[in-house]
Amino acid sequence: MEISFVMTYCTVEKNKHLLLDIKKDWLKQTESERIYESTIQVINNINKHCDLPHEIILVDNSDTWIPIEIENLRVVKGLQTITRDRLRNHNFLTEHPDYEAIKNQWTELDNLTMHVSLGMYLGTTFAKGKYVVCQHNDFYYHENFFKKFIKDLEKYAYISVDNKKVWIGSYGGFKEVRDILGPDVKFSPFDGGYVKTDLGFADCYFFMCKREFYDDYKIDWKYGDTNHGATIKCIQEDKEYLHLRPYYDNPNFPTMDGIHTYYYDGKKFGTHLKGGISENRMSDREEVQKWLLNI
Repeated sequence: MEISFVMTYCTVEKNKHLLLDIKKDWLKQTESERIYESTIQVINNINKHCDLPHEIILVDNSDTWIPIEIENLRVVKGLQTITRDRLRNHNFLTEHPDYEAIKNQWTELDNLTMHVSLGMYLGTTFAKGKYVVCQHNDFYYHENFFKKFIKDLEKYAYISVDNKKVWIGSYGGFKEVRDILGPDVKFSPFDGGYVKTDLGFADCYFFMCKREFYDDYKIDWKYGDTNHGATIKCIQEDKEYLHLRPYYDNPNFPTMDGIHTYYYDGKKFGTHLKGGISENRMSDREEVQKWLLNI
């Protein structure tokens, strides 16, 4: 197996959502059928543009996936649907190298984005490929660059799309970012817990690395649905990495609507709808549905 693609899947439904004790007002009920269909589009898109031997591991974080026959698709149950007490004692967390820190900041597991990266981490434990790709279920490829990426990974520790904002949760992150960017970096909780920087950080919209890099590092759930920890590790250990920057080239949507298209070697590589991995708000829009037909 050459490449293992890992993504998480989640729908927000009445009386069935994550581990949240109280369903937040902003987590509106969503059209599960639309999210399901758009996720299948993503799976088919991967199979269309990757001609190397590969598998797709989908982590069902809401226990709402409807089985479908796709030869190289494996669905595993996420940890969001089990009780907090069971999760607290689950070997997946108790054996995690950061378990003491996780245990001391248990409320972070109420954060939806934390479960995205926790799901990514879970999915990679099933991966059999020499290379691991973590991606959102609303990220679409335009061409097949995977052979070129594999060649690039002889030089770079990882390849990722770029995110200039750093999520700083109550657990971890701030000290490492301040050590890199200097003492003038300020944590601004009123800005949604983000520190904005000129230094790009890896994001799990798309993140690819050799399995050996992953085994040495492992995706750290504390950075939410991003992978800033990989960037921090590379900077601290003087390793090179490749970030693909976005171009907002779609004339049908203003930048604020979140259509982010990333380029590699001057060509369109992939597009992220940036509509929320759980609610998938962008894929619910009729205009986006029409646009997806051309991907």
